[in-house]
Amino acid sequence: MKDSIIKQKFDTLRTFPTLKPEILQIAENYVNHSDDWKLLRVNPLKFATEHSLSESDSVDFFVHAAKVGLNEGSALAVVNDERLECHRF
Repeated sequence: MKDSIIKQKFDTLRTFPTLKPEILQIAENYVNHSDDWKLLRVNPLKFATEHSLSESDSVDFFVHAAKVGLNEGSALAVVNDERLECHRF
């Protein structure tokens, strides 16, 4: 994805009041400095742990990112209470 499109997607994400500026900054840096392989296999819960974020904030980001097409065609799998929930976007 072109840098200008990524910037546009993050500008759109900044309009969502539920997304904290800190997570957007962390996520934008992650997207800009990761290869496709890493981006296609990102785990929202592991991302939260690695970046000292709450799981809730991380999952919110990835759901909203899918909504604006930042991670089109991906699936968000969340393990909660030994149950796997998979949401396709």
